Amino acid sequence: AAAPADESRTPLVVVVRNSRGDPMPFKFMGPGPLERDSEGWSKSTLALKCPLKLQVTSRDGPTSELAKVIRLGGHEFTVKESPSHGPGPCAWSRDAVWSDDQGQCHVKLTRTDGKWYAAEIRSRKPLGHGSYRWTVSSETNFAEFDPNVIAGFFCYASDSDEIDVEIGRFGDAGRKEIGQFVIQPAVLGETMKRFKLDPVHRLTVGFDWLPGEVRFECTTADRGKPAKSLATWAFRGDKVPKAATRLFTHVNLWMHMGQPPADSREVEIVVESFQFRPFDDKNKEQKIAKKPPPSRPGITITSPADGSSTTNRQVTVSGTST
Repeated sequence: AAAPADESRTPLVVVVRNSRGDPMPFKFMGPGPLERDSEGWSKSTLALKCPLKLQVTSRDGPTSELAKVIRLGGHEFTVKESPSHGPGPCAWSRDAVWSDDQGQCHVKLTRTDGKWYAAEIRSRKPLGHGSYRWTVSSETNFAEFDPNVIAGFFCYASDSDEIDVEIGRFGDAGRKEIGQFVIQPAVLGETMKRFKLDPVHRLTVGFDWLPGEVRFECTTADRGKPAKSLATWAFRGDKVPKAATRLFTHVNLWMHMGQPPADSREVEIVVESFQFRPFDDKNKEQKIAKKPPPSRPGITITSPADGSSTTNRQVTVSGTST
């Protein structure tokens, strides 16, 4: 913006907030005194002349003049930008993510001037308990991803409050089970299940996150063909994150240990759709419906043919007792 004709100064108030929306301390570099309010937050009243250029760096990674925003599935996502940050660590570029005319989100590992950049989006708000589903496609066969390339679809608050669907070999070229469902922190066979992928270019991945339980699934999503289940897993227990921890929704494409693809080829995934269906807001801690116990072997109970109640009615019981 051009400066006013009279060179007048305009007051500006800047508030930096963390991922939970709380104000956080920040370093002010510029003229004028630096003060702190009664809660210890840094603050400063300064007069600035236009034009104004503001840059904010947070521990969460993004470093940008203005956060790039992507709309996907009716939700807003910010694009990560940082010279070096986890996972990896990698360099992250806002130019590695964009939306097309169909509203699809493109997420790409790119190389610019000899430097490799990863890509990630993060929801502006935590979505909470509910059903999360991503339909994604890639020109690269998912089952043949380079050993250093990893795609993640997840909800995250911290390294110990995270729900993941990941596709990648994590640097192990001989690894056959390229997919994994994870409740962090990951322990294979306990809070992690790995699975194989068929040669496929289009998938639907996701999970149902409920109080005390997460139900994962990965299916094919070939156009014109019925979906085929590739893997499912249900995890129950106190290690399931609680909605109160405010997990944000992410998609990323990154490099194991920050190492570029061994074949030096860029990789792109297209998030064609993201669907979130919340569970009953009035009953966030709803109980999971229990499955009925299995029938005793060899016992068959035949109800009346007219479908009426069997109370005080004769029924036929056949089979052998165990």
